[in-house]
Amino acid sequence: ISLTRGATSLEVVRTEQPKEVLVRRTQKGRKTLTWLNREDMLPRRYSVFDEDDGEYQEIVREKRTGLKLNEPIANSFFAFKLPAGAKLYVPPRPENYLLKPGAEVPNVAFLNSSGESVRLSKWKGKPYLLTFWAEWLPNSTKQLKTITKALNESRDENHEVTVLAVNTWDEVDALTRYQKEHEDSPLVLLRDPTQVHEYSIAYRNFGVRGLPTTYLVGKEGRVLKAWVGFDEEHTKEIKEAIEALSSL
Repeated sequence: ISLTRGATSLEVVRTEQPKEVLVRRTQKGRKTLTWLNREDMLPRRYSVFDEDDGEYQEIVREKRTGLKLNEPIANSFFAFKLPAGAKLYVPPRPENYLLKPGAEVPNVAFLNSSGESVRLSKWKGKPYLLTFWAEWLPNSTKQLKTITKALNESRDENHEVTVLAVNTWDEVDALTRYQKEHEDSPLVLLRDPTQVHEYSIAYRNFGVRGLPTTYLVGKEGRVLKAWVGFDEEHTKEIKEAIEALSSL
């Protein structure tokens, strides 16, 4: 697989060594030569050439010796003794990073589909749902469908529930694609201005470590509840939250 990946051409070349097979792979601006042992077909030598002004310059050269096929591996090879006082590390769950109930929601700015900056303070004074999602993650888009359905079922002339759906950790045009596919969406669609995972607003300001992540925000701009992930229990609680908001 590694020999064929990205190749525009692949050929076996005759060599003077009877126990060797030379495979030449050509890519755009690069050539790779791999010498295989004829008996076990394992690589023994390897060279990479990059094109520079029409000429190829060798940039990598490797030689592999002492290779053995199907040799038994002693159990001691896998043995590891923990140093004195070592403790098992248990990574924190995504929920541990979230803003706690009662915490004030940061007055950060997201971008709408037109590229305009919109601050969360715009919605202060009324409760709302804030959910972070990504197009590439199926559970994220499934949750948006669930929230949309719950919104449509709970909306009436007297009460309108606000749901801010912030696209993050995604391609810049993911929000535009979603908006075109869901022109009648009741969601307020926004985008994280910095889509790179660890630099995003979702990560730095809201402790998002998994998607989807959803916050229930009170009219005073403080967190009432938060969820990470998409499952039956979360779906039930989010639906209940939307129904509660629609009655306020």
